[in-house]
Amino acid sequence: KQRLADQSVAFISGLKTEAVVSVDLGFVTIKGHLDGLVFMYLNADIRRTNIPSGTYILEIKSMSSGPWWKFVKEGLRQGFPEYFDQVQGYLHGQDFQYVDILNRVDESIIKSIYDGFGSRYEEYKLAYQFNPSLCPVLVIAKNKESGELAAEVIRADDGHMDAIKRRWLDAYTAVCKDEMPEKIHADDRNYECKSCPLHDVCWDQSIATSN
Repeated sequence: KQRLADQSVAFISGLKTEAVVSVDLGFVTIKGHLDGLVFMYLNADIRRTNIPSGTYILEIKSMSSGPWWKFVKEGLRQGFPEYFDQVQGYLHGQDFQYVDILNRVDESIIKSIYDGFGSRYEEYKLAYQFNPSLCPVLVIAKNKESGELAAEVIRADDGHMDAIKRRWLDAYTAVCKDEMPEKIHADDRNYECKSCPLHDVCWDQSIATSN
């Protein structure tokens, strides 16, 4: 955030205040905390510099070199579909609210840094007349090893958000019926299943059923 602010990216929120958005899935409402709301200027220090000036919801990801280059080459939707789902939730969010970010920070040293940093850079949000739900998302990916930044603009995809809601509803319905949701993979050798906290429950049940 400091690098972006030093490069004349105007922070509307994200340094002293935090924007919170509610995402209505129909049967449950989920709250998300945005990394920031910013006004972006063209900047030569960010890869993919053909980003138009304007107001954006800010999403920051820190990655090692491998995933970072994957982001640069494939983009968020193809390379990181779970993150794409996340930002689509933000883009279809409602009821934006601002909260004091310092209330969520415990360490006194970090508080003093945020307080001074925010006082220096963050603009008064009341000076900006805009609806955050109408802004695209500016995804900034930082290469943790080289420090290089890459960026991509993500816009709302209503059809994709409808599909997300259907998946959540299917999972919710299955849980209410004490049933396992339909698997999205044929076996458990893929990375999504291996990293899933319910892997053993899901696949042990499948093995027991087949036996």
